[in-house]
Amino acid sequence: MNNLLSPLYPAPSLNLSVDPSFYLVPHADAESDNVHALFRRKIHYKGAGKVIFHLAVHGRYSFYINGYYGMGPVRGTDSRIFVDSYDLTRSLSEGENVLTVELHYPGSSYRTVPAGIPALWAEIEGAAESPWEYAQDIRHKKSFEFTFQLGKCENRDDREKDFAFIPAQKAVNPNHVELVPRPIPPLTADEYFFTKICKCGFLPEFSPDDDDFAKRLAEEVQFCAPDAVKDGVFAPPPPGYHGTFAIFDLGREFYGNVVLEFETDESVIVDRSYDEILTFSRVKSRFAFCKWIPRARHAGDSYRFSDRRIAAPGKNIVSVDFGDRGGRFVEIAFRNHTKAVKVTKISVTDRLYPVQASLFKCDDPFFDRLDAMCAHTVRHCVADTFVDCPWREQAFWVNDLEVAARYYFLLSSDPAIVEHVLQVALDGRKKYDWLPAVYPAGDSMPFLSIPAIWVIVLYDSWLHSGNRQFVKRILPMAIEVLKDYEKFTDETGLVPEHPTWWNFIDLAYVNAKADLQGHTAVLNTLIAAAWRCVARMGDDSEAEAKALKICNALKENLWDDSKKMFRDSDVPGHGFELYSAHPAAILICYDLMPELLTELSQQLYARGVLQPEPYYQRFSVEAALKTDQTEKCEKELRCIWQDMVNSDSPTVWELSKFGPRPDSNTANSCCHAFSAVPMWYTRRVMAGIRPVEPGFKKFVCAPLYKGDFHCIQPTPYGSIEAIQKDGKLTVNFPPEITRV
Repeated sequence: MNNLLSPLYPAPSLNLSVDPSFYLVPHADAESDNVHALFRRKIHYKGAGKVIFHLAVHGRYSFYINGYYGMGPVRGTDSRIFVDSYDLTRSLSEGENVLTVELHYPGSSYRTVPAGIPALWAEIEGAAESPWEYAQDIRHKKSFEFTFQLGKCENRDDREKDFAFIPAQKAVNPNHVELVPRPIPPLTADEYFFTKICKCGFLPEFSPDDDDFAKRLAEEVQFCAPDAVKDGVFAPPPPGYHGTFAIFDLGREFYGNVVLEFETDESVIVDRSYDEILTFSRVKSRFAFCKWIPRARHAGDSYRFSDRRIAAPGKNIVSVDFGDRGGRFVEIAFRNHTKAVKVTKISVTDRLYPVQASLFKCDDPFFDRLDAMCAHTVRHCVADTFVDCPWREQAFWVNDLEVAARYYFLLSSDPAIVEHVLQVALDGRKKYDWLPAVYPAGDSMPFLSIPAIWVIVLYDSWLHSGNRQFVKRILPMAIEVLKDYEKFTDETGLVPEHPTWWNFIDLAYVNAKADLQGHTAVLNTLIAAAWRCVARMGDDSEAEAKALKICNALKENLWDDSKKMFRDSDVPGHGFELYSAHPAAILICYDLMPELLTELSQQLYARGVLQPEPYYQRFSVEAALKTDQTEKCEKELRCIWQDMVNSDSPTVWELSKFGPRPDSNTANSCCHAFSAVPMWYTRRVMAGIRPVEPGFKKFVCAPLYKGDFHCIQPTPYGSIEAIQKDGKLTVNFPPEITRV
């Protein structure tokens, strides 16, 4: 990857004018769909001195100069665009160089790019000014929606080369957004190679005018032939067939760019599709159940996990320059070829947020494998933000962040990405007057739980990083975020469920078909916990009083004294008859209602009590530790995650009973960070390494596991290493911190 240019970090400061100018895409606005544009300019280099390229776009970009390239950006918000800065010096030749920027704006309906007028902002330091030119990128053709969480499929014809460049049109900041230096480090560029072929063969005749390539990949008859692909050569199809295919298994999750290098003597069509599982031994490139997709104005009637490239004769390098792809399996189909196609490389470049060294190994095969699955999952759900999942839904969900960030801190002590996304969520509040559940997005997508969850994430970040400066700066906003609940709080002192919002908490309630209405215990315990977090971060007596006031209201309105449990709701038929472990676990985690600790402890694993799905098991694990119920907790974890461990999946699944079954026909994810709570159990309970003071300034290492293990926990001061062998525990840690 020597030709990859990584953005500078820490990012240099910007010398911006009061209202910087942008180069526009003519005749495009925020409502334009699938805009592809080219910008270029000449750089005259004298052979000495640095040349720094600053750029920001509404949308996505890739740029090229003398065989070197870069791609990005950090996804922006409605009010801020993040500027990437590159040192171009090693890519330049003495004399004239041509820098080309490709810009893609998928449209305003998608959840990976905020709405805005498609435009480029660029400055070059260390080189004489020369004018920018613009051309429509005619290589890109009509395209289908990949998913409304990601954007568009690629449909590109590399035979098109006649670009009509004209002087670029300049305008003063058309979106009125702030330009901000890149806030996070460059993403990784680790390369992994596809070596295992699951199946290969030939494809029947088709019409090139059939441009729904995802549907064709999903539905066409495949004629298996073991020798159709051998030693990287896709054999020419026999008479009556038009193409050759192969399904590759990486054996691990990927999140980034699938790169295909090949040589051909003729123009060929290259279709690619991606998935985390095989469905009836095929890559499922089209899910047709999505007849109506809310919040996606350009939505089709399906998810289409596929891309097309029409390649010219010669050597070709095919990837997707304007979006990341995720999964485990890739299907490659060469169409309309009569001669052999020689594939010299098929690989994936993971584009993930970098983390420090972390480790957990033990002599229990179940937890040893499960921890590795969880760590692999969390890594692949953190890129330029935290994502729902790499394959289907690369959107930033704030409710997923509540657990994913917590598991991230098992792998790294760097708070930059967590602090960044907390700020991004605040940009959503600025736009919608309420913290959105997913952002950027076409609308606010409100959950009542989100303000409380956002504050809990802030507290977890402070606890693990010890970054007091960030907390001090943002804590006043945390108080304002929680005050947003005042517009809903009624005479009971509780916040009722919203009659029209999706009041999502945990999939356990969805699976139980529990339509919680009225005042619910789980929502209000979250709000109380958030106020307790504010009090701990700022020693705020008013915040503490608000937490206790909610607790008193909960006891008055939802406590069932006959069962010694909290009801889930005060509305008959909508949770009044239901009891779940969620409220008790949350209260125990944040040391609320200590006078009811015995009763709450008994509610955790009581018969007839609804247990959390993987998402909210995070509260149950910590509550079990605090109430000496780790044996019951371990039994529950083994029950929920057993199918995952028994499978060949490299990652943990979104739902406890969903997995890579050969007859599966669902778009649920097999790589979902909110299901990684076993990693919390192995490292915080089994190895027993836990922060006592923020940033691990003081920590505990009190293992509950009796067997052998090796655990490395990063801290801001260096790593804690705990090794237990034959009953003897050795703990090594930096001198700046104290074990208590």
